[in-house]
Amino acid sequence: MKKTKRMIPFLLAAAMLLSACGGGGNGKETTGDDNTVTTTPGTEEPKETVDPKADLDLDTKADGADGTFYDAFPTGDAKWAVNGNGGTVSAKDGAMTVRIKTYGSDTPVERKGFLPLDDRFEISFRLKIISGGRHIGFVHEFGGSRIFMYIYPDSIFLRGADGAVYDDLPLDIGNEWHEYRMVSDGENVHYYVDGKYVISAAPQNGSYSGKMRFFASPIAGTDTEFLVDYVRYSSLKGRISISDIENGAEYPDSARLSLSVNVDRDIPAGEVVYRANGVKIGSSDRKNIGYPFDWENIKPGKYYITAELGENVSYPVAVTLGKPEAVSVGTAEGVTSTSDRLYGSYELVFDVKGDGKLTSDSGMNRAELAFSGGEVTLPDGSRTAAGDGNYILLADGETGWLYRGGRLIAGFICPISSGKAGVSYDGGVSGVSVRGFNPTYYTPAGGYTALDSFGKSWVLSVMTDAGKDSSVILSDGFYKCRLTVSGGKLYGGDAPKNKAELRELAVLPAGKNVLEVRCVNGIALIYSGGKWLGSLRLPATAERPYAEISGAECEIRGYADRYYLDLDFVTEDYKDYLTFTGSCGAENGRLSLSDCTAVGTQFARFCDFTVKADLGGKKTGGFWLLSGWSELYGVRGGYDLSSGKYSLYLDGKLLASVTGDAPAAETEMTLSVSENGITLSVDGKAVLHDDAVPTKWGACGVKVDGEAAVTSMSYRGDGFPQASRFFTDRGKSEYPDIVELEGGRLLMTEEGYALYSDDGGTTWEKLSGDTFGKNSIVLSSGRLLTVKRSNVSAEGMTIDLAYLSDDGGKTFKGPFQLQGKASYRIAMNCKLTQAESGRVFFVTGESGHGVEHAAVMGIYYSDNDGMTWKKIETEINYETTGMNLQEGVIVDLGNGTLRFYARSDRGFLYYSDSTDNGMTFDTDFRPAPFAAVCSAFNVERDRKTGELFMAWEYNCTNDHGQIQYPRTRVALAVSRDKGQSWEYLADVDDYSNAAAIYHFNIGVNVTEKYVFVTVIRAVPEGRSWVNHGYIMRYEREKLTALPRFTPLHSLTAGTFRSDYYSEVLGNSVIARDGVISAGEKRYDGGKFEGNRTLIPLEYIADLIKGEYAGGKITLGSSVWKFTEGADFCGDIGMQDKAAMSGGKLSITVRDAAAIFGLSVEVTDAYAAIFAAPYGAGFGGVIGE
Repeated sequence: MKKTKRMIPFLLAAAMLLSACGGGGNGKETTGDDNTVTTTPGTEEPKETVDPKADLDLDTKADGADGTFYDAFPTGDAKWAVNGNGGTVSAKDGAMTVRIKTYGSDTPVERKGFLPLDDRFEISFRLKIISGGRHIGFVHEFGGSRIFMYIYPDSIFLRGADGAVYDDLPLDIGNEWHEYRMVSDGENVHYYVDGKYVISAAPQNGSYSGKMRFFASPIAGTDTEFLVDYVRYSSLKGRISISDIENGAEYPDSARLSLSVNVDRDIPAGEVVYRANGVKIGSSDRKNIGYPFDWENIKPGKYYITAELGENVSYPVAVTLGKPEAVSVGTAEGVTSTSDRLYGSYELVFDVKGDGKLTSDSGMNRAELAFSGGEVTLPDGSRTAAGDGNYILLADGETGWLYRGGRLIAGFICPISSGKAGVSYDGGVSGVSVRGFNPTYYTPAGGYTALDSFGKSWVLSVMTDAGKDSSVILSDGFYKCRLTVSGGKLYGGDAPKNKAELRELAVLPAGKNVLEVRCVNGIALIYSGGKWLGSLRLPATAERPYAEISGAECEIRGYADRYYLDLDFVTEDYKDYLTFTGSCGAENGRLSLSDCTAVGTQFARFCDFTVKADLGGKKTGGFWLLSGWSELYGVRGGYDLSSGKYSLYLDGKLLASVTGDAPAAETEMTLSVSENGITLSVDGKAVLHDDAVPTKWGACGVKVDGEAAVTSMSYRGDGFPQASRFFTDRGKSEYPDIVELEGGRLLMTEEGYALYSDDGGTTWEKLSGDTFGKNSIVLSSGRLLTVKRSNVSAEGMTIDLAYLSDDGGKTFKGPFQLQGKASYRIAMNCKLTQAESGRVFFVTGESGHGVEHAAVMGIYYSDNDGMTWKKIETEINYETTGMNLQEGVIVDLGNGTLRFYARSDRGFLYYSDSTDNGMTFDTDFRPAPFAAVCSAFNVERDRKTGELFMAWEYNCTNDHGQIQYPRTRVALAVSRDKGQSWEYLADVDDYSNAAAIYHFNIGVNVTEKYVFVTVIRAVPEGRSWVNHGYIMRYEREKLTALPRFTPLHSLTAGTFRSDYYSEVLGNSVIARDGVISAGEKRYDGGKFEGNRTLIPLEYIADLIKGEYAGGKITLGSSVWKFTEGADFCGDIGMQDKAAMSGGKLSITVRDAAAIFGLSVEVTDAYAAIFAAPYGAGFGGVIGE
């Protein structure tokens, strides 16, 4: 017997009381209406009216022997008290009122006295938020575990075992009454809100004192206040319970289960009915020996067993018997392009000498290059320098990259195909060969196609006509993508808070369109012709991979990038791509290294990195190639001259080594890292290999112990090597603003001090004076404006003060107060902007520090260079937007529109526009093309060129259970068309040691020559982490922009969701028009008629894991008999007659639910029967 401790679903016992018929029925007629959920878009359930006085008669004056109590809070009740200062609690007329006043700490309100430490119990309470503050929470401690819950306006947050967190549990909390219920079965805690199942998870583990408490923390100078109508605690022990079987038990070699129960003495004798997954399997009336029942010939699977005696129902016990059949999903192999067949992703290698033309066409997109006069005309009509030489064209869908001599010279968008696939060339173009790039997994035809697994990183290309309706559904087995074209508009399935909705994305141009969906771990962006059409957080699904297509052509392929860089050391430009630690110097084409590490500017996971080196006959030291390298992890492969061995290391661990002769004077060494493992080759021959596959991204480079000379480096990998990255570690926690003064001096301002640089930011010197803040700007008038936070109370309440300088920060006028009163506000860096109109804007958070869920921002403006300030008319908070938006910044797009970007908990940065000079902003925020976690970002516009630069935390929110994690990758992008499209510039920093938090407070600043990105980076020092201020500088004239963003770097293999999804799907039948799916199986079906859709009896038998033959379903000792044309089953009437469908005897969805005690959800698109009545919508299971 094996116990499992993980997230498992919970079967609500009370929902299992529906009876069977025939051999298993109890003679009670049911209609199916009570357990049918019909979803109607746009409708809401009416709000419940709560009278706190209605339950006063349930109040227990004293706790029961097992700890049971019901606190109804009659006037004067004193069972709960504030622990410490800063709050009040009072009970009156059936409600406890809690007010917390102290900012910055979680003031607890605790229940007095001893609480039992039992691990099987039920707790419920009803709570209403009056003013929520930073958060409201609830804790119950029992032994070495505890329930820990935060309650927010739009969600709840839970802590689980071993550091697990569940942060993205969306709920409409608001300021209404809600009932929170927690049931602990000794293994897991099952959570419900307003009677609906939310999640199951093991409780947080640790050392706790056995307390029950509410707690809260205020913000913005307003007390946090909430009401509690009641709190109820009861033990699950006693009454009736399953005997001798532990919850979570596994019997892999058994198909038989002996059941019995323990029954309290005061319960009258009778018949005990046993159910598995809600369906009756047998009964017993033999009281004297524990009401035994032997269930035999059980099919392999997981079952939730309950027993009921009269009105008493046991708590479910989960049991797995036998070895359940594995899901029949293989791994897609994919095919790559060849000279005989071009797919959507390919690589062409060719030579150019003189004028000539090259055309390639995948059948969806077309790339045409015309070489003439030392230039090349690109598919978009632009021209760039391109002489004779060796070229590589990389094409992936609508995106193309052109390399010459190992250097990227252009990126472009490929137009729609002319209809003829293949490669042609003429003139001075020769030696064309085709190489594979990303594999094409499927080009599915119309209708439904079952697919093997193709991973969670993929591209879907869809060719459709705007004038014809079409639909594409693609499930990757984790998430579901749904695109619909109707009436010339594109719609997409979106689940920003894990609830699916079909959202309008764009109006498509007339005629043919090729849509490209780029998806990593459920985060998808849609493009067409280089234009961004929409951002989607795809709904999670438990269905197997499949495609369902109508009216469109599709291709599904892998999603990875490939970049090249060849370096020699004849010129000085190698310094743009390498950073050195140690002694080095280049002369006569040789880079001499002495005890030195040289790493590139790319952050790669997979690559081929080749170095030609001369070890000079040295006998000691070592020469190592590095890949995916950082200070704590990475791949290292090379030769140790002292030991005479070649070795491979991963994350500091030796993988393999072999004794060999020292490399010759001129040696070519290659380190190859791929999904197939790690290989070290010398002069083209593999000397070491290991199957280990790295999971992290980092730099490529060389490490020399002793001395060596390098003559060339050649890189091919999935990380883009941007030029001119110059890195400064400030050594302490700083997040400044950087401005350019007249004459080119740079000024970096922090809170209370500033530094200046006269060498473009290479070095910095302290500037005298303390009248500086971390928000500064040089105004169009030439004056320097800085905003500094002023603490005005011991509790941390602040006012922002502005200062003006006419002499570059030597002297200041002011202060000029921004706000009328103090509050718990905090502003990140780079939040000062000036519009073309001259109006200055400043954005500050008004929820206090470290607030991830309290969405309050203040936007202030000045029309006289910051001497007087007003607040704009629009309030940006949860009440006005319905979203958790924070740390916003305003940027002038240069077209009369001001755009307000904000971080969110929905997978992307969100934005809103103003067309009235910032007086008002639309409160209907929309997702931007920046996939991000809830983390800092910034955007700045160059007033001279109009270019917009965005720096943000480019991570996947589906990678972690908390909304602000992971924070491992900082990215930089540019827009040259007023924000309509964006090009990718650089991975600024990528530290993917774990799915955790390494970056804070990102800033971006633009000067005439440079782009600066600043960030606080957690740096390992000994056994601890210390925050350092990083400054990354790029030379603008050396930057090469990519036409599409590099893919997200996903850090996890699974999804953060309960096993509920998979287990419900495995116990369900879903009927759609023309198709019926049962678990992983798919069948042809008849006409879809909602809950009157016919379901063959043999599929229902499979669902309940019974047997079917000749119109009869058998499960345990229960038997159900059906006859064609009959509207009854045994002595139970049915609403519809049994009928033939597709040659199989069938009954309707609603009759199946009523007869077998199953749950049903019916929408316009599907009807689902499922054997797990959790109270949660089935749409969450299949992503609809």
